[in-house]
Amino acid sequence: AMEKTSHKNGEEIIKQGDDGDLFYVLEAGSAEAWVKKEDGDSIMVLSYKPGMSFGELALLYGAPRAATVKATSDCECWALDRDTFRRILVSSAFKKQQQYEGFLDKVEILGELTKYEKFRIAEVLQPEQFTDGETILTEGDQGNTFYIIEEGTVVCSRKK
Repeated sequence: AMEKTSHKNGEEIIKQGDDGDLFYVLEAGSAEAWVKKEDGDSIMVLSYKPGMSFGELALLYGAPRAATVKATSDCECWALDRDTFRRILVSSAFKKQQQYEGFLDKVEILGELTKYEKFRIAEVLQPEQFTDGETILTEGDQGNTFYIIEEGTVVCSRKK
């Protein structure tokens, strides 16, 4: 599904304003993203190194390219076409949605919710990571966040 592409130092890999057709992963070399402002000046907004990717915004939103990406050395990239990129994202999002719905099915206090209500909650869940020993919340804090432990363990304690 991915094709290897080569780009010479100074070459534009994608151009601001063009239609998005490919998603890129930089395998070797370096590149920079430049955005042309309304006054005509361009500013460098991001540097890319191997392992980084670009070009997803135009594919995700069906919008013109938001920046120009230029090779700052000879580059090797892997390119993925728009349709394959979207299929992978949809499949990945669907799997994550099902996983979240499975978590919600195990939460006792949500047992009375309908499948649709759980689906809607699963749509807005956002993963958050904590390090070992980090405090997630403190007794007495305002309770405006609902946590579901996806992986790992937590210790709960009460003030005396």
